[in-house]
Amino acid sequence: MELYFKSLYALDRGAEFKVKGRHSHDFAALFEELHEPTKQHKFNTAISARATDDIRMIESTLKMVVPRDLKANLNQWASLFTDLRYAGYFIEKNKGVQKTMMFFPEIRDSVYNTIIERESTWKS
Repeated sequence: MELYFKSLYALDRGAEFKVKGRHSHDFAALFEELHEPTKQHKFNTAISARATDDIRMIESTLKMVVPRDLKANLNQWASLFTDLRYAGYFIEKNKGVQKTMMFFPEIRDSVYNTIIERESTWKS
């Protein structure tokens, strides 16, 4: 998913994504730097078309709300690469914190489809 976001950024901005001149894995920050028309892709359509039985079950069982907007979901997913690399620290840092890491296929597909709309020769 991170590479899809970085590809979208390269198409949108014509440059490599960096934070303060350094490479970053934070694709939530990357998303914020995209031009507004690029941000308006198909995520909301994908979410509204999706069955929600599993989401309602998770919300009921865990007594939490699963966000259904792209920005909130990206904030949950954004640090995944670093979190998994430093799993011990991640576990300590997030004790008692609920992370709602949902909608991976919808995020991935909506970003991929936006890339392909912009650059059809990149279709695999």
